[in-house]
Amino acid sequence: MSYIITIDATNIITGGGLTHLAELLNNVSDEIIRVSKIKEIHIIAVNPVLDKIQDRDYLHKIPMGNLEGSLLKRLIWKFKNLDRIIAGTNCNIVFNPGGSFFSKKYKYITVSQNMLVFEKEEAKRFPFTLQLRFRILNVLQTQSINNAAGVIFISEYAKKYIGSLPGIKRPNNQVVIPHGVSDRFRQLPRVVVDIASYSNEKPFRIVYVSVLDVYKHHDKVAQAVANLYHQGYPVTLTVVGGEAGGYPKFKAVLNENKECIEYLRKIPFEEMERVYHTTDMFVFASTCENMPNIVIEAMSAGLPIASSEKMPMPEFLQEAGVYFNALDVGTIEKALIKLMEDKILRQTVMEKAYELSQQYSWTVCAQNTFKFITATIENGDKK
Repeated sequence: MSYIITIDATNIITGGGLTHLAELLNNVSDEIIRVSKIKEIHIIAVNPVLDKIQDRDYLHKIPMGNLEGSLLKRLIWKFKNLDRIIAGTNCNIVFNPGGSFFSKKYKYITVSQNMLVFEKEEAKRFPFTLQLRFRILNVLQTQSINNAAGVIFISEYAKKYIGSLPGIKRPNNQVVIPHGVSDRFRQLPRVVVDIASYSNEKPFRIVYVSVLDVYKHHDKVAQAVANLYHQGYPVTLTVVGGEAGGYPKFKAVLNENKECIEYLRKIPFEEMERVYHTTDMFVFASTCENMPNIVIEAMSAGLPIASSEKMPMPEFLQEAGVYFNALDVGTIEKALIKLMEDKILRQTVMEKAYELSQQYSWTVCAQNTFKFITATIENGDKK
């Protein structure tokens, strides 16, 4: 027997959700399709998302149109069309990688990817209107998990945290399947040199890659690097990421320290490996993640990493980094100094991080995802 899968990607537009979807489908081999007994895959999404998915004989793209700029228009489109389209695919199961799908009519699998929806203390960093949106999404995604035939988490931390929340019916059929990392980022760790080998003309380069949102604390990292620079350390910080709620505070620090801080804004994903491969250290100061994909990218690029101590970063980086309190500029300074001044430690964590990164593969992610989908179909009733 062969199976038909319909993918509801109607609420995926950009960011990690888009990367996950595109890499997942583009790394499905013919062998995975054969072993998973897949006959057809139908995917419903906006046109720019469908353009990221490679054409395959078994893959049928169902466009919503160019609605990526309007949430309201997408909701109206879904209300008018989604049920009819899913019914027309005659699918065995609906796969919802965006986390918000709930139906008692169709068997479905949902993927939990957004911790801001569930971590209320982190959500409080945002303006009230966004907090209200997170509360609505919390209700929707809680219902999505509770009614699902299967739930995919992307970290053990998320599985444990969300599963402990009131209102969540701990799913019987659940699995942890981490995201992969693109091979374009992979680079063997370089041989490090002493901090004394650097100068203001050839500085020790630190990079922070992430959208400048309020829970990413770019201003704290920028202040820590600026403090070290003014203490005499030959160090610079390059920030890569689009503007968001945390930008104003970062900009204030940037404007006073342009001699040691550089802001490149958002650059194309295809150019990111150049950023990783031409830097000396990676820093990550987020306090809310489901799976820190960017940290995995830095690990695979063979970089020494200073990271927020907040889970789930230690779940993935383990002993292959130096940790700090992202809300405390002083602890960030200490972590950066520790890695800069101890070249043996820097070399050790680089090599450990690179080794750990080898387990994260989009091919493995695709294989495990479709294996889980097939098993859920064959398990019969969802409860």
